Amino acid sequence: MNTHCKLALILAMALVSTPLFALSNSFSYQGRLSDGGTPANGSYDLQFQLQTAAGSNVAAPLVREDVAVSDGLFSVELDFGSAITSADFRLQIGVRPGTSTGAFTTLSPATNIRPTPQAQVAGIASEAVTVSPNAINSTSIADGTIGGADIAFGTVAGSNLASNSVNSLKIVDGSVGLADIDVTQVQRRVAFACPAGSSISAIAETGAVTCETDDVGTPGWSLTGNAGTNPSTQFIGTTDAQPLQFRANNERVLRIEPNPLGPNLIGGFSGNTVTTGVNAATISGGGDGGGANRVTDNFGVVAGGADNRAGNDAGSTEDARGATIGGGIANIASGGWSTVGGGLSNSASGTWSTVSGGGSGNASADYATVSGGQSNTASGTWSTVGGGELNTASGEDSTVSGGFRNAASGARSSVGGGSTNTASGDRSTVSGGILNCAGGDRSWASGNRAKVRPGTNPGSGSSCSGLTYPGGAGDAGTFVWADSQNADFVSSGADQFNIRAQGGVGINTPPRDVNVELTIRGRTSDAFGGNADVQLIVDNANQEGIQFGASNGGTGSNDANFEIAHANGTTYTPRMTLFGSGAVTIRSNNTAANTGVTMAANAGSWSSLSDRRLKTGIVPVNASDVLSRVVALPMATWSYIAQGEAIRHMGPMAQDFSAAFGLGENNTTIATIDADGVALAAIQGLNQKLEGERDALRAENAELRARLERIERRLNQQDAARAKDRRSELLPP
Repeated sequence: MNTHCKLALILAMALVSTPLFALSNSFSYQGRLSDGGTPANGSYDLQFQLQTAAGSNVAAPLVREDVAVSDGLFSVELDFGSAITSADFRLQIGVRPGTSTGAFTTLSPATNIRPTPQAQVAGIASEAVTVSPNAINSTSIADGTIGGADIAFGTVAGSNLASNSVNSLKIVDGSVGLADIDVTQVQRRVAFACPAGSSISAIAETGAVTCETDDVGTPGWSLTGNAGTNPSTQFIGTTDAQPLQFRANNERVLRIEPNPLGPNLIGGFSGNTVTTGVNAATISGGGDGGGANRVTDNFGVVAGGADNRAGNDAGSTEDARGATIGGGIANIASGGWSTVGGGLSNSASGTWSTVSGGGSGNASADYATVSGGQSNTASGTWSTVGGGELNTASGEDSTVSGGFRNAASGARSSVGGGSTNTASGDRSTVSGGILNCAGGDRSWASGNRAKVRPGTNPGSGSSCSGLTYPGGAGDAGTFVWADSQNADFVSSGADQFNIRAQGGVGINTPPRDVNVELTIRGRTSDAFGGNADVQLIVDNANQEGIQFGASNGGTGSNDANFEIAHANGTTYTPRMTLFGSGAVTIRSNNTAANTGVTMAANAGSWSSLSDRRLKTGIVPVNASDVLSRVVALPMATWSYIAQGEAIRHMGPMAQDFSAAFGLGENNTTIATIDADGVALAAIQGLNQKLEGERDALRAENAELRARLERIERRLNQQDAARAKDRRSELLPP
């Protein structure tokens, strides 16, 4: 009885019955497999999914690995348990090469399964007494319908069987027991024996034997452990180039593949794969039907999780070697020696790049790092994003420590945190706050809407947009800090120090007086005797500097003195003092000598130092000569270029003044004391001139007065003579 029911031309199956005539859950499936149009030969992995006639999955899929296929034919035993009922079903079959760990190729169409009811003999039927010779032959008996209970012991003999009708192919493996073997006949085939301590390992057709040393101890590996083993000769594994697999519940849980540079270890979900040709790869576990773990390049590692990939899957197994994923879901480490520690949907595509965790992180440049957070990107070489959300470090060696939607785009720039901050200048810094821009090279911005202008417009969407742009490196070296006022506080040039503090500025003075813009609290002992001071120190060996300080003037409730002095830590030389009384002293030396100018309290002009005791080389001047030079000195009205022509002044030019009098330190300035001296000398010369002219006029007037007197006397004499003559004429002769 050798018949079976053929299905879909190339697939076949048979349902096996139990002695109690009920349908069993187990059945044998036979099929014919073609590869490229020709009957397949070799080892194949097969996957069987039981489905309803409508295509819905029933029970878990069964996988039969390394099934032998000869000339296209194969046979497997399947058992889907109690899932099979009297309804119609179908099998969806998938196939892959036996040496592969990849996905199964689905065969089409699915194979229909329609269980055929078995004929059963009624319990009240009478047994036939005789059967005509040859009335029942093999075609009259259905395959599998004659069981052991139907054949009496000892009734099957050679005379009942056709010659050579029963051979090894017709006998089920393992069905011939010891009682069925004539021991004496078998022993007649052994012509030789083995010495003590040895066993027969093989018997040739001639009866010759091959001997081997007896095994010591329990053969094979014990479920409770083995003792006395030799690891150089005793091991679990294969001695050819075939992989070693471990199964649990008949599902692969570990596969060890031999390779020249090191074995591949594939654990976890049976669908986890290592690309063919990859060496020394490891998948420790994880993976599921929704997403297998994969290693596509040499030395790659996926420790766990699901739907993770170590390698770039670009065809070559070397260009992304050493990539590592610790766990998580849907992560990709595609750069050489890159690492994703875990999290969700992270990508480390740069060489030696790292995403430690978080979600949707992207380290796309070489040596870039995203430590965590959500949707952060490190796209500059050696760049780092510490955490936060939607942050970007795109400049070389740039850093965003955290916060929200911050960007460090300048080389070696940094954003410490906050929100919507931009450090676009080289080596620029935003320490925190919101909507700040450090656009100039080596600039710093922090607080609220503090802006250091970049050289060019970065475009919309940046905290550095909407400004004016100076070009070049922007406002390089500028520091801007802005308080909470909701308005931009923008730099206007390079190397500035700008602070916007509506509540005032305090240094070493908490708590502050909010009504004072700048407060600096004094120390207990200093050059001002413990009063407030600010020092500007030159960083050299002498620590030279200028000191600004306030001291107690002692004249009333608002009596502080203000001084500007030279100071180097050991000596203190006042240069200018604004006294609490209102007086002012400005010294023109750095030794505290009494030179310079002063203004008395309530005065309106300067007093210049003119103490005879402080003068030398005293030479009297020729006042008349000075006057003549003053008269010859060109005078004009003019405007300073810086002030504009609307503001007019009058006086000589310094060059003419210097040429006329040879006074002062240079020929570009006129000292007020020299101008005053020339004016006084000219007045003296003018006085001398006027006095000389007065004396001459006095002499001339005296002479004229004498002449007039003489004329008057003559006229008087003439008048007297005429009167006498007139009287003489009037008298009678």
